[in-house]
Amino acid sequence: MCRNILASLILKIEKYKMEKLPSISKLRATIQPDPKKETVWYAKYVIRKVSIYFTWILLHTPVTANQATFIQAVLGIAGAAILAFGGYKWSILALLLIQLGYVFDCIDGEIARYRKKTSINGIFLDSLNHALVIPSIYLGLSIFSYYLVNETWVLFVGAVLVIISANPVKKGMLSTMFYMLERRENPKYKFENMVQDKSLEQPSQYGQVGENVIPKKKSLKSIIVAAAKDISEYPTSMNIITITVIADLLIHNYANWDFYPLSLFLVIVYTVFLILKEAFFLTKVYSKQTIEKKFVSFIR
Repeated sequence: MCRNILASLILKIEKYKMEKLPSISKLRATIQPDPKKETVWYAKYVIRKVSIYFTWILLHTPVTANQATFIQAVLGIAGAAILAFGGYKWSILALLLIQLGYVFDCIDGEIARYRKKTSINGIFLDSLNHALVIPSIYLGLSIFSYYLVNETWVLFVGAVLVIISANPVKKGMLSTMFYMLERRENPKYKFENMVQDKSLEQPSQYGQVGENVIPKKKSLKSIIVAAAKDISEYPTSMNIITITVIADLLIHNYANWDFYPLSLFLVIVYTVFLILKEAFFLTKVYSKQTIEKKFVSFIR
């Protein structure tokens, strides 16, 4: 049986090897997002430059987009676990695995676009990966910091960080909308009634079709809010953690530092920052009919 499976796998690999693939430059132009529309700077300027080579290699194998997504999760969680329990000795390996996991976060979409197999399931798996990997990295950083100082309160702060990084307010909002969909026969949640409520209309940022929309000038407040959002989200948070752990490693090896490690300060800063962010979002959701407005925008 094992021989048959192995033979089948070899035949599949040979089949993909024989496939004539475009050059790297053509492949990049075909399956990578338009750089003008790429919103994540790290992906745009760093990872997309690298991921295309991995994608080109994997397109010579039977590896699917969903399997690449699974590899991303394994790499991210494995890196977080090694960071947590490996100490300084294994920290570089942990960071490399976490970073490689993000490379695969780009690879899965590239494979899907080349093979024309983009799917809702693929988007779901990608979102699920983020929901697992991001809290895992925060957990890894928290346990790493705990072993550096050996103080129990660090684990408590880390637990709060992991919980709050899972975006409980957003998940609660989505659960509420699913609840409303399941009970749509209730007059309170009836689509027709809610659509007619003018107070639930959201102004479109794109305008009507054919309408020339002049983009609004960004205010200082909007720039600060966007920067704060970026700092707390993947992959920027991953990069900040990477830089901080490397800085701690350098200080540990080459400097006489008797104070708390930078990683611990980062755990505290992220915990406070994400609590404030969730509190602000909760206030917005609870007081400004955000759930109803989002619900109506989805069903229009």
